[in-house]
Amino acid sequence: YNIHFTKTSNEHLMSYVKMNADRSNIIWCIVNFDPHNTQAGMVEVPKELLGIKGSARLRLYDLLRNETYHWTEDWNYVEINPYRFPAHVMRLF
Repeated sequence: YNIHFTKTSNEHLMSYVKMNADRSNIIWCIVNFDPHNTQAGMVEVPKELLGIKGSARLRLYDLLRNETYHWTEDWNYVEINPYRFPAHVMRLF
């Protein structure tokens, strides 16, 4: 099914990456499993999985929020309010 789970610092957040074989289409989802509360935490960039050497420099487009994020750290902060959007569904550029 080509789904790879990634690390988070919060047990209420689940993070996973799905991509095709040549990595030309990468979708990264981060889901809040707490339906009543905003959850926040750090998400690790799976550098080996994404073929990144050195420091992480990612541009991600959130398909739900219509926003672009620039992640430059190995661990990045996320905050998900279930009353606005229950998840990030992001495409890597």
